[in-house]
Amino acid sequence: MGLLDLPLHDERIVLASDLAFTDSDGEAVPHDEKLDLALAKYEEKFGPYYRDWSDYCLPSDRVSDVFRADPDSIDWDRVAELAGLDNGERMVLEIQLMGLGRERALALCHKEGDHKFLQAAWKRFIRHREALKATLLSGRSHQSRRIKRKDDKEELEMVFVEMPDGSLRISFEKLVPQDHV
Repeated sequence: MGLLDLPLHDERIVLASDLAFTDSDGEAVPHDEKLDLALAKYEEKFGPYYRDWSDYCLPSDRVSDVFRADPDSIDWDRVAELAGLDNGERMVLEIQLMGLGRERALALCHKEGDHKFLQAAWKRFIRHREALKATLLSGRSHQSRRIKRKDDKEELEMVFVEMPDGSLRISFEKLVPQDHV
């Protein structure tokens, strides 16, 4: 989702296809061997490439341990709560965790009202991304200052509507308490 990035280096980027290493017969070496040879030559000249663990780890490894029930998962509900995400922003997070981007999700909206709701929620999510990022890294609340909206009290849930052709559409419906069913 672009929330956490690895530290950027101000170094020149070289693609493996740009490397011209050959074996003893004069044949080009395979891609992975090019990378190994290039790294070995770099370390001979400049020392170890990785200065510390943050240069080597995945962005997800930088997430605070507060949000990890196990090493392979993040408690996104807790992250959203501490970051102060509203109901719509939480749905945007859920949609992104499903692997859908903004344009695809908006195209899958069932009704015009669903499209407008998701579009507004996505804009708020983008505005509050830095709070979400800070929360992920620190494990502490970093809620953004928010404007109170009249629809903050109305809870909606995301549902999928199956169309006659078998495709699915996204819709947002009022949450109905189970004792009213």
